[in-house]
Amino acid sequence: MAGWNLEPEYTSLARDFGSLDAVFALQGQQLTRDPLSDVIRVERAGVYYFVKRYVGAGKGLRRYMGKPRVKSEWQNLKSFAKWGIPTAEVVAWGLERNGAAYDRGALITRGLPNTEDLSALAQRKDPR
Repeated sequence: MAGWNLEPEYTSLARDFGSLDAVFALQGQQLTRDPLSDVIRVERAGVYYFVKRYVGAGKGLRRYMGKPRVKSEWQNLKSFAKWGIPTAEVVAWGLERNGAAYDRGALITRGLPNTEDLSALAQRKDPR
């Protein structure tokens, strides 16, 4: 499945989240980056959103075979929610292909309220 999906309750964010081109143009706080992906955090109307962007599927046959990592991630999150497992809400997701090869994809999740970064908890030796 190639294409882009924005959950209907988030249409007010279509300017930023309404297309894969718009998502790849977004700027925000860089959280992680590697040769195949990056994660940024953006804030809209007081809510944090995590934007995961993936380019390429790796080398050789991996570009043509198997499921792209981004697709597995959004399918897993949607399954967890369906099964009643608390998880980040999927706001938008999708991918593009260049012929038969995976080209790029993205996943946007809504930040969970009242949470803390695990690395911050570890740094301050939080006993929880």
